[in-house]
Amino acid sequence: MHNLFNRRISTSNLCPRCSNNPETTSHIVWECYYTKQIWESLHYTWPTEIETGIFWEWLEWHFQNCSKSKHIEIAITIWAIWYSRNMLIHEGIQQEQSLVITFIKSHISELQQLSTQLSHPQTHSAVHWSPPQPPDAKINFDASFSPHQSKSWSGLIVRNSLGEILGSAYRMGFHISSPFEAEAQALIHGLEFAKDLGFLSVEVEGDARTVIKKMNETSLDRSRIRSFIIDAKQMAQGFHRCRFTFTGRNGNAAARAMAVLGRRDTEDRFWVDEAPPAATTAADSDRRYIDPP
Repeated sequence: MHNLFNRRISTSNLCPRCSNNPETTSHIVWECYYTKQIWESLHYTWPTEIETGIFWEWLEWHFQNCSKSKHIEIAITIWAIWYSRNMLIHEGIQQEQSLVITFIKSHISELQQLSTQLSHPQTHSAVHWSPPQPPDAKINFDASFSPHQSKSWSGLIVRNSLGEILGSAYRMGFHISSPFEAEAQALIHGLEFAKDLGFLSVEVEGDARTVIKKMNETSLDRSRIRSFIIDAKQMAQGFHRCRFTFTGRNGNAAARAMAVLGRRDTEDRFWVDEAPPAATTAADSDRRYIDPP
């Protein structure tokens, strides 16, 4: 930034995006053409009440005159813009504005969903993994997402009615632009894995409430993940029986362990009748909740 140039830490004080103006904080988060287009896409403009062009006055005006939800939206946008700038400076990655906007909207949507869930706390007993009804196999899926790499890692584990591990895997997803896409891709990976293992009757379970809800809806999906949902529903028709269920995070620990392991690897990996130690430990813990026959 401009101050770093003055201290001779940076070799140039010009904005690396437009190369026209000094890279001040105000320029990074508001004045640069790259940034302005992001704000405009989110329907933010300069209020007529503010005669100066000072960003901090714009920010103060919005925090005084807008709702708390707008405060959060503005904060997320500034954070995403700053993160994108750091990706350019430190890793040489120029993120498309559309990707930054999609990330902002997805993050806001996810926070809204979490807020709704916290406003309506669950009163039932603690969530834990439950076995499928025989002869079904249950595929649990989870996902890890990297916005700056546009990549995801799907964690998968398949078990029977006794809680025995029938298979496990982690796979990478590419050109992924949001956590919702990452979860939808993980669900598709789960269906593909079940098909490869030869299962005909399956239950697919995850803690991605939005994705599971869309898989169970009969109406036409018009969301940003509609292409994933359409593909997944078509794949589901290839099974004799296929149903989709939601579980809380505590009921999805084994799949989450697989997703975490996948993020540390550079290849897709698959196991039959077993799983890596971290996922096996989680699966063993889940079996404690299975009622004896």
